[in-house]
Formats: sequence, structure tokens, C-alpha cells
Amino acid sequence: AICIARFLVVPMVGGAAMLSLAKLGIIPTVTANPILWFFLLTQFSMPPAQNSVVMLQVMGKQPAATRLSRTLFLTYAISAVPLTILFSVYMAMTGL
Repeated sequence: AICIARFLVVPMVGGAAMLSLAKLGIIPTVTANPILWFFLLTQFSMPPAQNSVVMLQVMGKQPAATRLSRTLFLTYAISAVPLTILFSVYMAMTGL
């Protein structure tokens, strides 16, 4: 469920938000600034960071930190395939 949300739902919502912002004139269109669009789209697709694990460890919640570490490890292990696909789509969208 985490991987589906992270690599399917979040990029779709982020892309829709960017299209809306471009239509409102808040950000430039994809043809005006493709590098910006590629960069912003990749931000919606990247796996989560490890900061949550560190925070749990500092709070003394070692079992929760261990479970979260395993979940993040699996997310990173699985991320290679969807990231390859998403980056290919983003490059096609931006013309890079």
C-alpha cells in the first residue's frame, strides 16, 4: 500500500497540482521551463526519507523504529522499477 501510494497516487496528484498551477500562471508551463517541471515531478516520486526512523530512535521507540526501517528498506528495494518508468514518462513529458 505504501509503494502504491508513493509511486502511483502521489505522482498523479502532484502532476495534477502542477498542471493547475501552470494554468493559473503561478508556475511556467512545461514548454517554457522543462527542467523545472522535470525536477518538480521527480520530487513527487522519490522514496521517503529516513528521518522518521531517527526520530523514533531518539524517542526511545526502538521496536517501532525497527519496523519502520524494514518498511523503508522494502520501499527502496522496490523503487527501482517504478522510478525508471516514472522518470521515462517525465522525460517524455518535458521533452528532455
